[in-house]
Amino acid sequence: MNWLKRLYNGLLYPVSTNRIFYLSMLFLALILTIVSNIVMTNDIFLALLIPLWGAYIYCVLAALLRPIRLHWVAWIIAILLWLSEIFSLLFYSSLFSVRIVKLILETDTREASEFLSGLWATPALWITLSCGAAAVLLAKGTTMLWPRLHKTVRQVLIALCCICTIWSALRGEHSYIKLIRCFSLDSVAELNDERYLPCLRTPTIRFVYGVAYTVLTVKEYNTLVPKVEQTQVDGCTFRSPCIVLIIGESFNKHHTPLYNPASLPTTPNLCRLRDEGQLYLFSDVVTQSNLTAQVMQHLLSTENTLFPAVFRKAGYDVYYWSNQFVVDGGGGLFSNLGGALVNHPDLARMQFTARNRSLFAYDSGLNADLRTFLTDSLGGTLLHPSLFIVHYIGQHVSYADRFPSDFDYFQADSLTPTYGGSHGCAIRAQYANATLFHDHCLNELWSLFADRDAIAIYLSDHGEECYDYRNFYERSDQNNLTPQVAHYQFEIPFFMLVSDAFRTNHPELVAQIQAAQDKPFVNSDVCHMLFTLAGITTPEYDADRDLLSPQYNTTRPRYIGDRVDYNTLIRQLK
Repeated sequence: MNWLKRLYNGLLYPVSTNRIFYLSMLFLALILTIVSNIVMTNDIFLALLIPLWGAYIYCVLAALLRPIRLHWVAWIIAILLWLSEIFSLLFYSSLFSVRIVKLILETDTREASEFLSGLWATPALWITLSCGAAAVLLAKGTTMLWPRLHKTVRQVLIALCCICTIWSALRGEHSYIKLIRCFSLDSVAELNDERYLPCLRTPTIRFVYGVAYTVLTVKEYNTLVPKVEQTQVDGCTFRSPCIVLIIGESFNKHHTPLYNPASLPTTPNLCRLRDEGQLYLFSDVVTQSNLTAQVMQHLLSTENTLFPAVFRKAGYDVYYWSNQFVVDGGGGLFSNLGGALVNHPDLARMQFTARNRSLFAYDSGLNADLRTFLTDSLGGTLLHPSLFIVHYIGQHVSYADRFPSDFDYFQADSLTPTYGGSHGCAIRAQYANATLFHDHCLNELWSLFADRDAIAIYLSDHGEECYDYRNFYERSDQNNLTPQVAHYQFEIPFFMLVSDAFRTNHPELVAQIQAAQDKPFVNSDVCHMLFTLAGITTPEYDADRDLLSPQYNTTRPRYIGDRVDYNTLIRQLK
């Protein structure tokens, strides 16, 4: 029986040497279960018992690291994961999902510092920290109370905990095995297959699965290289010699007089261009995703290749100026994951003639860099038909970091509180100022092309909530879509700017643009319209998806988020 006792003590050793840590995780699991049942439905029984095995594994890891005094590493990893998921629930109304993990991994150092600097005013942060403190205090209190319990009671509790942990291990073992195998799969399709999909029951499994999904997505880009190399172009008339595609960021269309006359006057330059007849506004455009990296993936891709590569093969010079995805721009995982389609060495070579190499505090710096390139490198003359893709940081959080001090025009005390009280007013004022500065940058950029035979197409990657109908700003999990979320986060501003020379030289295109202004559209189909503007003939072109084509299909479903039909969903709001 001595061996049985030694085995028993050995199995309890990881927990006995990490009592407070173990109990803290169990109390955090309890808190997470309570919060998740307030925010969303959840299976209370499984949510409480499944984490037992995960907590034990962390204790084993801590015990193994204790001889080299690194046991605290296991503590920090576990506590941070649990607290981060509680914060995710409170802030995004979502447990760790692929979208949340991608958002974390794709955030660069600039965005991370801005986000963290603004957290102090976020109630979700203080509630999360309070939950962590409560879990630790409860764990310490339980440890102090433990010796006072009767020996029989302690033995019964230990036996019950052991039984539940064994059950948890048997129930969850296959999930951990599948989780390890996720990193050896070859495609995202396999990862979503039920045969390989782990049971996503704990923060650790959910987070690691998100990492595996993101890494595998990037890995798949290597298989795209031969397809892009085989890009086929049958002909090109170079119909529009200068095309500018401008990609905005986090632009809520309902916060501009272009779409909402009752909003603050955040876009005076764009409204002026509209009144002068240079700007053609489109009324019904949505985005497929509210995550920038996914939007860029849909936006750049055709059925088999990437549309900038089609333009290169057709004979266009393609220039990419971005204030988000820059090679060696200090973005770390952000550049490698979020910007994989534009930063992959082989894919970038086949898509772009030239691109910028630096990030800028404000988008006006990106404009200045492009102006210098046009003047110094191109001598102010475009020798070949050219496509410019300009990707702004726009109104990305933190809004206060998106505009210089001389654009601090709208003040919180001048706004009427709706949602969020005084804090909501401050955030809304910052967002309005960021939009005002974005309007300035767009006007500044257009001035570089307005004297040429040029057309510019503007779209935002996605929308943004800013205390519009609830106490919330930024974006939520796109897997839980409501009509209101679709309205503010997935409806986007979309317009075209045409120069006087373009209007004179291409009246038929201007007529097509005017006729299409109220047609339903999704931004991922923009490449087909660009092919028409350029006069490119390619198998990648689909007239059903070309907004300017007489064959454009206005009845196609527009799927957003997790394959939700926007047209059906938005009717519930109306």
